[in-house]
Amino acid sequence: MDDLFIINGAGLLLYNWHLKKGEGATDDILISGFLAALNSFATIERGEDIKSLKLKETIIIFERFNDFEQKLTFVVTTKNQSIALQQSYVHIWNQMKKPILYARGLY
Repeated sequence: MDDLFIINGAGLLLYNWHLKKGEGATDDILISGFLAALNSFATIERGEDIKSLKLKETIIIFERFNDFEQKLTFVVTTKNQSIALQQSYVHIWNQMKKPILYARGLY
């Protein structure tokens, strides 16, 4: 896993984490807003959420959780192309979401 973004239903960045801190200047608020808008577009136009996007070297994995006070979307980026690994990220976040959100006052 290279990056993690937790985005609320309004598209606002609540939490972010990067494996390589300080590499390149990124605007996490801009990136998370774009990812939220892209997923909202897919939901409105196609009636379904984005589960993943595959770039040349990077996979962006989306997982939406509606069982919190705020509807949250976890977005993970990775350069590992293994589908089994992608599915394990979803499982890991299913296990870790409550402690992370509780610590941030979101649960």
